[in-house]
Amino acid sequence: MKLNNRTIVFSIIAITPILDSLNGLISMYLPGILEQFVPNIRIVFLIIFICGLWQLSATMFENVMLFSIVLMAQSILIPMLNGGSISEIVPNFTLAIKLLYFFSLIVYLYEYRRINNDLSDILPYIKFYAYSMPILIVIPFLLGMGRTTYENSSFGNSGFFIANNSSNAALITSMLITLVLFIYESRFLNVFLIFLQMWALVVQGTKTGIVVGIIILAMFSLHIAKYTLIPPYTYTQVILIPLSLILITLLIIFSGSWYSIISDSVSAYINPLLERQTFLSKQLGGELSSVIFSGRLDFAHEIILNLSSKNNIFLWMFGVGPSYIVNEIGHIAEMDGLDIFVDFGLPGLCVTYGITIYILFYLWKYKNFYLKFGITSILLYSLLAGHVMVEILSSTGLILLLLIINNDLLKKEKTL
Repeated sequence: MKLNNRTIVFSIIAITPILDSLNGLISMYLPGILEQFVPNIRIVFLIIFICGLWQLSATMFENVMLFSIVLMAQSILIPMLNGGSISEIVPNFTLAIKLLYFFSLIVYLYEYRRINNDLSDILPYIKFYAYSMPILIVIPFLLGMGRTTYENSSFGNSGFFIANNSSNAALITSMLITLVLFIYESRFLNVFLIFLQMWALVVQGTKTGIVVGIIILAMFSLHIAKYTLIPPYTYTQVILIPLSLILITLLIIFSGSWYSIISDSVSAYINPLLERQTFLSKQLGGELSSVIFSGRLDFAHEIILNLSSKNNIFLWMFGVGPSYIVNEIGHIAEMDGLDIFVDFGLPGLCVTYGITIYILFYLWKYKNFYLKFGITSILLYSLLAGHVMVEILSSTGLILLLLIINNDLLKKEKTL
């Protein structure tokens, strides 16, 4: 089979979780020159996206190239204008490439869809992305090889993924995609994967992941109830409903023996999380807002005060670069909206939130509550917790949610 640019781009999307996991595996167990393998190959992917866009639309190609030149120029000029060193250019370039990766990919996919009026052939690649995420966390966890989610702690396991929030957002995205696939396909595989993804969220152990995962499970349960309890009934429903009632009755009768098992299992996961929040509360002075945002609001306040003291309009328009903030404050805010604005100013916001909000506004007319909830959740996660829009793994997941919100990719079959 002859490979075309479309197939290559779709394949890159599908293997995104595997590459991110591989990058973490190399960093953990094979540090050295190999650590640059995945970042460098993603530069090649970025070039593929842009070249593919050139074949689709000269206008959109020029727009992407314009923003690429602006962000790359900023990466070089910002350290010079701020009196920084030449070494600051490298982290600036690294972040610029991540932002341009998101921008060029989302523009390519929507330009491709505009021309072909169909993206149904990308569905297998989306499934591969969604189905591989929980596996890449659970298997390292079971093998005892994964990385603990929180430093200086034994709690949580993120597999080989390095960025906790990024992998957590991607896992939430994969669970939402699987929920939507179940609604339109009603396959047992999707049911199994939803619970596997929930288990992976519990294994990873982040507050946001567990809460959003429970909400997704609730939506899944409500959907099952809606299409199971309303007549006319299928033969499957006639068999499954009585069996479910019998099973629930048996569980209630023998709840004494089951209660301790379930209680002990839940406590084994929840208690370490609660203990960590108690420790975090003491470390941050006990303020509820600081605990909820893990101290990010304090960093954000310091960053804004520092930039305000410069009294330079160009800093607010074009940013100061990530290295400047680390050198001046000691820590970025880890809130993507603020960090991107501080690092690359208005151009940075345009290639991330600007294009996302523009596409979301166009697609909001489609009546898919699950995907609207998912996109809103991921955007809030990015704005309040960070490492979502600025990481390729999670930002690609956001693109996939935007892609399937119009439902054209899915067959509307309900066979419950």
